[in-house]
Amino acid sequence: NPATDYIEIKIKESEKVSSIQILDISGKVFSETSAIGESVRVDLNGLRPGIFFVRIVSSVKKFDVIKISKQ
Repeated sequence: NPATDYIEIKIKESEKVSSIQILDISGKVFSETSAIGESVRVDLNGLRPGIFFVRIVSSVKKFDVIKISKQ
C-alpha cells in the first residue's frame, strides 16, 4: 500500500535502533529521524510521489532497508 502523509515504524526494544533515514533510489538521504521509543512516525509530506527506501540504523551500525511507495 502506498503511503501518503507518514509511515509508522514499530521498534522492538532488543533492536536498539538509533535512527531512521529516508533515501531516494540514488541513495540521497532526504530525512533522518532519531528513533526514540517503541514507535516512530516519519513524516513524508515533503517528498514527491515515487519510490523511496527507509534505512533503519541500529546503534551497532547494522541496518535494514525497506522499500516504500509515496503517493
